Amino acid sequence: MSAVHHDPPPSRINDAKPSQSIVQNGKATAPFALLIIDPQVDFHEGGSLAIAGADEDAQRIKSFIETNIDQITNIYVTLDSHQLVHISHPLFWKGPQKETPPPYTVISKEDVLCGKWSAADENLKHYVENYIKQLETTGKFQHTIWPEHCVISTRGHCIVGPVLEGIHAWTAKTRKPIHYHWKGINALTEMYSVFQAEVPVPGSPETEMNDDLVKQLVAEPRVLICGQALSHCVNFSVRDLMLAWPRERIGDVGLLLGMSSPVQGFEDDAERFVAFMRESGAQVVEKE
Repeated sequence: MSAVHHDPPPSRINDAKPSQSIVQNGKATAPFALLIIDPQVDFHEGGSLAIAGADEDAQRIKSFIETNIDQITNIYVTLDSHQLVHISHPLFWKGPQKETPPPYTVISKEDVLCGKWSAADENLKHYVENYIKQLETTGKFQHTIWPEHCVISTRGHCIVGPVLEGIHAWTAKTRKPIHYHWKGINALTEMYSVFQAEVPVPGSPETEMNDDLVKQLVAEPRVLICGQALSHCVNFSVRDLMLAWPRERIGDVGLLLGMSSPVQGFEDDAERFVAFMRESGAQVVEKE
């Protein structure tokens, strides 16, 4: 499965002004905020949804924080946060024999309408029909079932060791708190982006666009982004941020390419995202 994305209009690219390189030889050239997407145990070696390269990314994130500790204005950390029964997990769904779909099953609108897969809670029958229709209408992707991951209060939900050490070192040096943002706590919708769910749930503001977080990030001098996964949560979070970011300051957003890796099988989506970042005028800091 490959995703199709709607990129910002050309005006966002054409109006962007050249900016000084945010990072040179691993060192920041000016103050910046660091946005770390989902640096959690379940996305690293031994986790339920481990991403190849994530362990090395975590070590590089730690080193980057330590090297630039005096340049970091704030650290924002997103945490994928689910219950066992979540629309992206097998237990939410059932087949004709009450079986659950195996991880990595793709559920289409046709699958739901013909009864191949339906909500385990029959009260949600019409909800999931509408949900899958709305999701496919966006043109981004079809619904994917993932291994149970980042379940609240489990070890997999915790921040992986190297990143935790890095952000704690920054806090100890600056006496400033980390800005944590949970995403995915609503069981009725997928939420790759920290800013909004793929299909907002009526009456659930946590699934709608997080304008407050956007305002906080725009108020920073620059924002550098890393974390997991490059193909999914980094991808969709940054796309949402870019749509809300002032076009004349696009060059103040940077992707730390050596500190983020794609889910296996979704490398093409990651490559398209990186190409989008370059074309938009944002900065892409290459792996060193």
